[in-house]
Amino acid sequence: MTNRTHYYNTLDKDTNFGKNGTIVGSSSLLEIAEYDRNTSPDSRPSILIWRGALLNDAIREWLISSSWPLSCFNSFSTDKRWEWTVTNDQQIESVDKADIIRQITSASPSADNAAQGNIIATLKIRDYEQRDDYVGGSSWWRECLDKKQNIDLGFGHDLAMMLMQQLENASRVANTTLVVEQISMVLAKDPTKPLATLTPTLHSDSYYGARESAICSLTERGFNRFGGAVFLPSYNMDELWHQRPIDMEKLQFLFKDTEMFHPSSGDVAIYDGMINGAGIQDRSLGVPHISPDIPGLSSRLVVLMRRIP
Repeated sequence: MTNRTHYYNTLDKDTNFGKNGTIVGSSSLLEIAEYDRNTSPDSRPSILIWRGALLNDAIREWLISSSWPLSCFNSFSTDKRWEWTVTNDQQIESVDKADIIRQITSASPSADNAAQGNIIATLKIRDYEQRDDYVGGSSWWRECLDKKQNIDLGFGHDLAMMLMQQLENASRVANTTLVVEQISMVLAKDPTKPLATLTPTLHSDSYYGARESAICSLTERGFNRFGGAVFLPSYNMDELWHQRPIDMEKLQFLFKDTEMFHPSSGDVAIYDGMINGAGIQDRSLGVPHISPDIPGLSSRLVVLMRRIP
């Protein structure tokens, strides 16, 4: 499997993925948004990359060490609005605060200790079915930060500040409305245990329409060599339906000679889901992708967002 990570400074286009697999990216969301709006439907890029959008100096400093997951949980735990669920490598869920702290500490210990168990801890912000632009949006994050009792200092506070600022910038500068739907921590540092992750099989997003899906991963230093997601921009799920389920091992076997795309840490990928203009799922639409986490090699935070048309 050939993988490619792009580093954009100004508007850059890559057409080496075949068919409609073009990827356009820039550190300027305005640039890629205008390019997308001014491109005919037949020539639209598969994926838009807002480069480095959710990675600033404060977040980068947190991701140097293994302390960020517990700090993230503690930041978002004092107010009743924060609803965490942790799923372990045996697919057992827990919502008990003390148990979540124990599992995070075991899955992401200090550098002197080995990880014990793999987990995914998810903070739900809103339901996928919601269509408003308030919950999870810039003004919502501002209100949470203004009420200081809602978010304690730490990684989560720095994350919330960055989300508020960048979502405001997206709206003001690029006329693009993004809202956060959930935040997940994928902690898979234990090579001896099964994986717990977001989407272990190849899929396209079933709740989203054209340019409504947006995702970003922030990866801990030394982990996730495939980044936060692996995309197959030159395919759709209709073409791959008969080969389901496709996990990472099968993906690397079937597409070992196919170039795949993975954004860098902090990049926001904006792309199509499977919902067509009539509101019906269409497997010929959307961009197939998978969580590329590997036991022993993954530690990242995932921000799932919706772009409101």
